[in-house]
Amino acid sequence: ETADIAFQAAMTGHLVLSTLHTNDAAATIDRLLDMGVERFRIASALMGVVSQRLVRKRCGACAGTGCESCSGSGLRGRLALAEVLDLSEPGVRRRLSSETDTASFAEMARRAGWLRTLEEDAKYHLSRGDTKVDEVAAVMGAAVLAEAPAREVSDHLGMDVPLTARPAGAGAGARVLIVDDNPDNRALMAASLAADGYAISEAASGEEA
Repeated sequence: ETADIAFQAAMTGHLVLSTLHTNDAAATIDRLLDMGVERFRIASALMGVVSQRLVRKRCGACAGTGCESCSGSGLRGRLALAEVLDLSEPGVRRRLSSETDTASFAEMARRAGWLRTLEEDAKYHLSRGDTKVDEVAAVMGAAVLAEAPAREVSDHLGMDVPLTARPAGAGAGARVLIVDDNPDNRALMAASLAADGYAISEAASGEEA
């Protein structure tokens, strides 16, 4: 019921952000279907999915060799490896509406550039020296990483600018409804969106929304 209310809000013009526990971005589709959301609603209202894993980041002060700043570990802070399923294009929405096998849909989306996998993002950050191989292997497995297709750094997310490079005041005049039963998640999303100029509304459940 909560998922259905959230999708109804999304289909009536609200920007809804929420979290789900799934293994990867594409698995979110099956999870939503299991929760009773009709496929046509998912294809109509879901704009995108981000799945993430956190890894330790190479220390910027010593480039990973070990120093006082990182207590000799060569690592300091955390980095998010992100899998992004972009459902904003009409073409991918049509395929999602007609394709009943999620694995086939995910493979098609990857080939078409609508899905950037965790493995691809991990290789991108490794190529930049942002983290270390053993850190990535610890959360993803060495075998999975070895099999991942490599992409050029300039092809990351299909754009030539960082994901964080957003114009100031990008959300001016827009209101965002954040629905999540975890207050820490809501606070994190609210702070990020408020910094971009969005007006924030929060709800702990679909009923409250």
